[in-house]
Amino acid sequence: MTTRVEATDVPGGLGVRITTPGVGGPALVAAAPVVVLTWKPGTDAATDADTDAATDADADTGVETEHRAPYEALTVTADGLVGTARIDVGGGTVLQVEDRWDTDSDDVRMARRVTVRGGQGPARGYGTAVVVEVDAAAPWERVEPFCPGVAYGNAPQVAPLAIAGVHARRAGVTTAIVREDRAAAPLFGIRLEDGGWAAIAHRDPRGDTIAADGMVEDGGETIVDPRLAFASIGARSTGDRVELGVWFPGTEGPVTYSSGGLPLLQLDAWRRRFHPLDDGATQEYAVAVRTGGSTDFPDVVRQTWRWVWDRFAPAVRSADIADVVRSAAAVLADQVVAVAGRTGVPLEADAVVPERTDEATAAVMGFVGANTDAAVVLLREADSTDDGAVAERYRASGLAIIDSFVTLALDPPAGEGFDTVTGATTTYRTFRDQPAVYARAVAEGALAVLDALALERRHGEEHPSWAAWVTRAASWLLRNQALDGSLPRAWVAGTGEVLDDSPSGTATVVPFLVAVGSEEALAGAVRAAEFVWREYGRRGWYAGGTLDNPDVVDKEAAVLAAEGFLDLYDATRGAEWLDRAASAASVAETWIYVWDVPMPEDADPGLLHWKHGVSTIGHQLIASGVSMTDGFLAVNASVFARLFALTHDDHWLDVARVVTHGTTTMFATVEHAFDLRGVGWQQEHWSFAPRRGFGLNRRWLPWVPVAHARGMYRVEDRCPPDVAARVLRAD
Repeated sequence: MTTRVEATDVPGGLGVRITTPGVGGPALVAAAPVVVLTWKPGTDAATDADTDAATDADADTGVETEHRAPYEALTVTADGLVGTARIDVGGGTVLQVEDRWDTDSDDVRMARRVTVRGGQGPARGYGTAVVVEVDAAAPWERVEPFCPGVAYGNAPQVAPLAIAGVHARRAGVTTAIVREDRAAAPLFGIRLEDGGWAAIAHRDPRGDTIAADGMVEDGGETIVDPRLAFASIGARSTGDRVELGVWFPGTEGPVTYSSGGLPLLQLDAWRRRFHPLDDGATQEYAVAVRTGGSTDFPDVVRQTWRWVWDRFAPAVRSADIADVVRSAAAVLADQVVAVAGRTGVPLEADAVVPERTDEATAAVMGFVGANTDAAVVLLREADSTDDGAVAERYRASGLAIIDSFVTLALDPPAGEGFDTVTGATTTYRTFRDQPAVYARAVAEGALAVLDALALERRHGEEHPSWAAWVTRAASWLLRNQALDGSLPRAWVAGTGEVLDDSPSGTATVVPFLVAVGSEEALAGAVRAAEFVWREYGRRGWYAGGTLDNPDVVDKEAAVLAAEGFLDLYDATRGAEWLDRAASAASVAETWIYVWDVPMPEDADPGLLHWKHGVSTIGHQLIASGVSMTDGFLAVNASVFARLFALTHDDHWLDVARVVTHGTTTMFATVEHAFDLRGVGWQQEHWSFAPRRGFGLNRRWLPWVPVAHARGMYRVEDRCPPDVAARVLRAD
């Protein structure tokens, strides 16, 4: 493959044309490669020249001006092309721009250096951008955008104002510029109707920011500061065509996301970022561009994600996973409570302050409540410890938890658990003011009981009541399955009336139905998985997994689909299921941060939830429309490890290790306790975008230890021993 970058004549000067013959991708043209944005503050703006940052809570009090220019000269060198330009921004201030273009394998690369001369004009701040236009018709409302953890084609299951979402684009939002810290990788691509695609990436992101960044919760603010070293990536319509670009520093808009507490919102507002127009100030950054052809949108996701994964080569500090699991299980065991003859783990505990008493007290199964999964952890760790007293306590707690949950009625489901203060049956969430029992909660709760039954049989113990409850769970799901294979997301607790009829979460029941093992359950699993693939998978539109978000595109829907497809491959040996599992896993992995996002350099370390110097690689974004992150994929590491064992593709082994070890970086150990309560504690989520380094709260939930522990167990149990060792070992 030969990628070419060539000079081209444009009005007023010279531009660049990029072509890659033979790959089916479009040509790209940079007719005005140099884009400069300047900001002149209004009378109400905070522009004290003695301060490091100028922040205006209302961008309308300032004026932003865009300057576009071709190169004045474009010189051919042994390595490629060097383009230069001088942009007069007024008042005797000139920006000198030098862009060095070259090719590397299938990439076109550009390294930019900007120098300010003068700095005495009326404008206070500036930013620059490099944009390339697709040299083919590309109607904005019909292109399929991809930004990892942010935008997934034209999936309808997104918030109305989700950045680059289909609803916003078809409603007239013609620009999607997103901060790179909001993306799992600094990449933005589009697929055209003919299958051609183009993508742009920020090559060497530093990502530095300051504590003031994101303090305005609803956006609309402008910050001018030399310490801003993050970019934005994105695309915008130019009529019947589309241009891709990188903006530096990272202005975002016309849609941004809120950066405060709940509810998390999508907002029609800009967050403008500039560097000071000071004499001698410089900017340096680098981009890469690639084009290609595709069979479908998931193919674009796979190609472009593998591109940036290989370029960034994400590496994580290895951990002693068995020790992590032991510590996490100890914390889990300490949270077990009993009330009114029922035993469980309350939904929340403060990871920092033991004395907090305002946490949610429900003990529920599945998803983040994970009580029956917690029981499996305690039973398994009871078998692993040499301390007899600890083993007895763990085993007693694990048995008591499951004995409590199998008393829940399932025809119809009475709830998802019980309150650990009152003992009353309850659910994790309400929907439309009704207590909701989610299909995922029933399936995951019962799947864990199946695993517990297998553990108990090793001890020669049978639990008929457990097995009967699992059968009732499968029966309820199968009787509520539509002829097309789909299931509703949720029912009203106690009545069984359909409460959320969206079928997007159907994938979440497949692993359980396969595990049940009966012909009827396997047939139901096949019908459900076929529905998921037909309606969502072949388009890369996985949604409906996370129960505390609306019915939107999310990480867990993708990875649970991959797990279900893999389970069906194991059960049927149908090659199509392995192909579909790899496709779903290729979407699921795009939520993983492959670059290290630094915390604000001037932030008070005592206030930050995520601490300075701790790598973010391996943690993952959660759902579209927001920018919170967690380590949920640790529990699904076996999906990637199993794909490695089946395909011998080393990439899958790398992913399995990254999500296994990378998600332990903010786990409290003897060596690194952070400000948490003690060894084994971990906060459940954070943001690496505004407000960077903070979560909505500092809580621990049962899923946190479950993810580490059940993740390790599944790798051990479901992978060949040599593969498990390679995933789990501490190098």
